Amino acid sequence: MRIGPESGDGPDSRSTAIGKTDAMTVVLLHGNPETPVIWEPLVAALGRADVVTPQLPGFGCPVPDGFGATKDEYVDWFVGVLEGLVAEHGPVDLVGHDWGGGIGMRAVALRPDLVRTWACDVLGLFHADYVWHDFAQIWQTPGAGEEYFEQNAATPRSDRVAMFEMIGIPRATGERLLDATEGEAGELMARCILALYRSAAQPAMVQWGEELGHAGLKPGLAIIAPNDPFVRGEDLGRDVAVRLGATIHPRAAGPGALVDAGVPAAGAEMLRHFCRPRRTVATFPADDITGPNERCPHDGSAVPHRHLPALRGQRGGRALLRTLHVLPGRVEGQVPR
Repeated sequence: MRIGPESGDGPDSRSTAIGKTDAMTVVLLHGNPETPVIWEPLVAALGRADVVTPQLPGFGCPVPDGFGATKDEYVDWFVGVLEGLVAEHGPVDLVGHDWGGGIGMRAVALRPDLVRTWACDVLGLFHADYVWHDFAQIWQTPGAGEEYFEQNAATPRSDRVAMFEMIGIPRATGERLLDATEGEAGELMARCILALYRSAAQPAMVQWGEELGHAGLKPGLAIIAPNDPFVRGEDLGRDVAVRLGATIHPRAAGPGALVDAGVPAAGAEMLRHFCRPRRTVATFPADDITGPNERCPHDGSAVPHRHLPALRGQRGGRALLRTLHVLPGRVEGQVPR
């Protein structure tokens, strides 16, 4: 189910679009330059009714009044979406693709209590050595970014569809994306993209990476697309995944691995396996960890021992660990994967 104008409401009015009866537990957040239509093959392959696909403000839909489309405003918006879902259905299994992964992981770092698990295909964004790709650097440059989108609007439709195919989006889906982002809607999306990327110019993402430690409190899945030229998943993404204690799942596909219509069954099986019901408590001998037995202050859940070194090595991690409650003798945590 979508949250956004296509379901009858804008992205800032969630209650009627969400509804009251469905037990929605999986949240799929799209990226740039996309709308929730990219998820349709994966949702069909998942074969479940409790899937929510929020629509980023300005990406084929209106924006809330006063919305400036910066990265922090997108995170605030998304935290609000999650809060509404969690209030009715409990913590969600979050899947973020492209900027949906960047926004989603920041939300998890700020509010780990809102998620049960997370999956992300752009962890390389958060690495201290990450350098923005060429397109991003154009969009981050005043004048050059505006010129890019003016030229893009004048580019033949067939060429723009071909560009979508290059990043793993099927032709039919690309056609529908263009239908939703032509004319004034396309101009709005261009403004939002420029504002988003300019707010994320380095060292902004380095700072987000330094503050990512709390995301390691919840089970994570790092999806590594080996042919992805945008986020360096094979080296930078793996490094961030290791720091967070996440499961690493390599994919034999390009940057559109999660949304490629050619592999929805494989993507669905990957997510189905990772998001399967899991025991919530396990015990580990106290001597298996380094330091005190510790518990998360956000939601009371214990910090799995495998995450403690990563937290100690990140900005804010030591302060977090200083606030954690001490448990005598054993550490409670989620069953190791």
